[in-house]
Amino acid sequence: MIHRDQILDTTINPLYYKGSFKKINEKNILINRKKYCDWIDDLSKKNYKNIFWWFLNPVSRNLYYENLFHYFCLLEAIDLFFKDNKNVKIVIINSDIFEHVSEILKNNIVKIKVKKFGAKLPLYKIVKFFFINFLYLIIIKIFFSNKKLTKCTLIDIYVFGSNIDKDNSYKIISKMRDCFYVPTFVELKFYQVLRILFKIRKDNRFLLKEELLNFFDIFKAANIFIYAYFLNINVAKLGKWNLTNLVKKEIKNFSRFESIIFSYLNYLFAFRLKKNGCNVVKTINWFENQNIDKGWNLGFSKYFPESRILGYQGFTYSPHFLNNSPTNFEIESNVIPKIIYSRSSFFVDVIKEFSTKTNLKVIKNFKKKQSSYFRKIKNNNKYSFVFSGVYSYDIILFNEMLKFSYNNKQFFYAKFHPALPYKFLYTKNKENFLPKNILIYDKNLQELLAKTEIVIASGPTTSLIESLLNGCKLILLNPSIYDKLLLNKYNIPKNTYLFMDNLNNLNFNSKLKLKKLLEKDKKKLKKIFPYEVNQLKIQSII
Repeated sequence: MIHRDQILDTTINPLYYKGSFKKINEKNILINRKKYCDWIDDLSKKNYKNIFWWFLNPVSRNLYYENLFHYFCLLEAIDLFFKDNKNVKIVIINSDIFEHVSEILKNNIVKIKVKKFGAKLPLYKIVKFFFINFLYLIIIKIFFSNKKLTKCTLIDIYVFGSNIDKDNSYKIISKMRDCFYVPTFVELKFYQVLRILFKIRKDNRFLLKEELLNFFDIFKAANIFIYAYFLNINVAKLGKWNLTNLVKKEIKNFSRFESIIFSYLNYLFAFRLKKNGCNVVKTINWFENQNIDKGWNLGFSKYFPESRILGYQGFTYSPHFLNNSPTNFEIESNVIPKIIYSRSSFFVDVIKEFSTKTNLKVIKNFKKKQSSYFRKIKNNNKYSFVFSGVYSYDIILFNEMLKFSYNNKQFFYAKFHPALPYKFLYTKNKENFLPKNILIYDKNLQELLAKTEIVIASGPTTSLIESLLNGCKLILLNPSIYDKLLLNKYNIPKNTYLFMDNLNNLNFNSKLKLKKLLEKDKKKLKKIFPYEVNQLKIQSII
């Protein structure tokens, strides 16, 4: 009879890997980052001439949207693990890597079981997406008067709530001459977008891309699907692995098709501005180096080469995201800003991880007054769950939160990330409602932290550091190697946080040996993370 310790299931979330295999896999994740990014650069050098290339999944290097890096590290881990391990009798793998694993284990008696995964092209969602965006275009063409654009500065913003002045990546400021915010709406329903559109119809602070784009532009964006399906690509080996079939499959991965389409529309937006005779003197991109950012920067670099193409990274750098750090060929190809502004000098080395050519500057012109959100009030809430917006982490945290709510009848708060509302999580579960003792918190995160004793979180989120700075204790659920690396790198005292695999033994009466961050440690941390000034003063780089 096969014991469960003799089964290695590589198809589960890597956060659930156990023992020596987990350690081997995590080591591969850390040592192969640069090699993988250089390999993606080599792919781009062969395909960059078609602008559609830059908008595809593999090029994003976002490890939560594409699977190539995971498969590469996994194959390396399986190869090394089975050179010494004689205990495992069954290995469960994704069908995508069956050929490679069969080669690794050809002289081994280990039995291979295959699971088949793979999302089909969500055709009905794509049709719905284009239909809705045609409707937006019609409404904007009818109800919005054309702005007379001659000379302007454009600020790229992401809007993730109904209040466009607050629910966005920047703090919207009063009207500046010849300066416009250009919104991209994130995970909003049709009626929410309509409400925003009519609210800003006569607000001259905003410029909608659809004011310049036309119906042909949106229709033309569908060509990216044709390009992906018929792309004949030559793929060099990564290490000793021929990943050609995996690359081809990932190129056709349109699970995030909205971002891919918006990437091309950003590019066309720059083209339309040029064709309409506008002189764009400066652009400010909220720069995460996603494919949507590449479309923005490539378009403005091509059609306005004399303009100042700037980017701002107003978030905490996290090693979870390879894409936040530009590569050499991305710089050479003008898909990143000419100058990137960071909020802290502490991030300079990590942002330049893959290229020392990155032109990086640190914003120093911040408000000096301490934010009132850091003044801790008397705790009236013991636990708060704070989500990262990354599905692979949030679904684990969500399931543990549900179990916690059933075992504890007391009320507690849940703060969901705007990019991944809770409905996207509970529809994946048997439950179709939230228990009554879970209170959804929709207000400012700092206000919640100010009255919370212990924050339970998971994944790459700025709220980890914000929690500690606000005097909260921290429980990190199912930490990855990146989480541990992050906390060690920033010298967070180990008595302020606790790693837990699950919350089975946690309740409102639990006595946790956790301490609040000392004032001296807060001062050190605030030099790295100036959260009291977490809104960029746009004027400082305009």
